[in-house]
Amino acid sequence: QPACAAYRRSAAPAMAEALEAGRWRAAEVVGRLRVRWLDDVPPQLLANLNTPAEYRSFLDRLGEAGTAPYRDPLAPGLEGA
Repeated sequence: QPACAAYRRSAAPAMAEALEAGRWRAAEVVGRLRVRWLDDVPPQLLANLNTPAEYRSFLDRLGEAGTAPYRDPLAPGLEGA
């Protein structure tokens, strides 16, 4: 079953080591990292977004649902905000 996750760059060495050793399951890496579980996050805030267009579409849908209390960091004029 897939899991939604966000990793810090500092997790890259542990992930690379696991992949190089042929350990493909995320659970094998997670055990070596400090993890913060987000059990209280509404599922509609989690999505698989791979492109800027998917991200913008996601923000549009959140805005329509009234659940986007933040500004789009990709919007023009917000660089570095």
